[in-house]
Parts: sequence; C-alpha cells; structure tokens
Amino acid sequence: MAVESAYELGTAVLDSVMLGFYRTGLASTAPAGLPGGVLEAAQETLAGALLYAREPPGELGGALATAATGAFTSALSETVRSRPRFRRSSTVDRTWSSDHPRVREEQDRLRRDARKDPARCREAR
Repeated sequence: MAVESAYELGTAVLDSVMLGFYRTGLASTAPAGLPGGVLEAAQETLAGALLYAREPPGELGGALATAATGAFTSALSETVRSRPRFRRSSTVDRTWSSDHPRVREEQDRLRRDARKDPARCREAR
C-alpha cells in the first residue's frame, strides 16, 4: 500500500496507535473462558468482536461484547488524548500543517469551537 500524502501517513499512525490501545484494553477486560482463538480474532476489529460475541453460550458472549465496546471507547479516548504528543512528530506535524481540505476543515472547526467556548478549549488541553 502506497501512502500518497502526509495526511494519510498521519492517519495510519494514529490508526495503529488506536488499534494498540484497543488490543491491550480488550486483553485486560475480556472474560475468561473464551473458546480458543476468539480473543485473538476479537482483537482485530470491534465489528469482529461483536460477531464473535454472538457465538459463545450464555453470559460469555454478552461479556465479550461489553468488554470490546468498552475497550474501543477507551482506545478512541486515549488516541485523541495522545494526538498532541504525536503532533509534535515531524510526519504528523506536516500533516496538520498540510493544505489538505479535510485538515483545513478540521482546523476551521476547532477555531470556531475555540471562539464559542474558550474556557472549554483550555480545559481540553
């Protein structure tokens, strides 16, 4: 797969970071007693985890679904919080300062939000 822009590379880096958070979170919260290979397969994607959650009998499937959605939500939150650290890296910094239309749209949205509620934006830092 060829990366065509710094924006795509930055997105790929953050996707990898999020996947790492998701896998770690699911491994620590998944219910014990899952059939062989189910946890490893569920760690690949949230959709996969929810599909596998239909298979185990009884409460085990529901517990896997709950653990997977919790791990995904936590991973998303951790990734968003870690973004400023990654922004300092040259690749993501070039992405953030790139002239890509989606980057400009996000920057404009953040500026509008900051003007509307400056106190909330300072708290988020």
